Amino acid sequence: MQPPRRDEERASFRSALREQLEPYFDVCGQHVAVEEIGIQQDEYRDPWFFLAISRHDRIVPVDASLLREAMVEADRHSASRIIVSAPAQQGLLLGMLNQRRWWTLTRARLCGQHILRHFLDAFALPEDP
Repeated sequence: MQPPRRDEERASFRSALREQLEPYFDVCGQHVAVEEIGIQQDEYRDPWFFLAISRHDRIVPVDASLLREAMVEADRHSASRIIVSAPAQQGLLLGMLNQRRWWTLTRARLCGQHILRHFLDAFALPEDP
């Protein structure tokens, strides 16, 4: 399996995911940020790749040991996606198998729908903007 081409496919995935989530942030007077996390460049490049999803004014803390445990558990269950909620409603970490077939626009939209349905409370969006 080929990993996605970073510049093209991951950027398209992030953009599609951001477009899916942005209206739900915008209605609260906020914007969403979807960024690659920095620690994976060396440690996690092969099996998994992680994105941080948060309000534009927040930074999602990354706990490397927690991610390692999540990857072991996901591998044990043959999962293709990992979602970890950050403490204090600072956002989410989204891990995807580092294979091109999981980084499509369709998969980005499905991830966005899953996040909206199950994890929207992870962003501490204000009820009254």
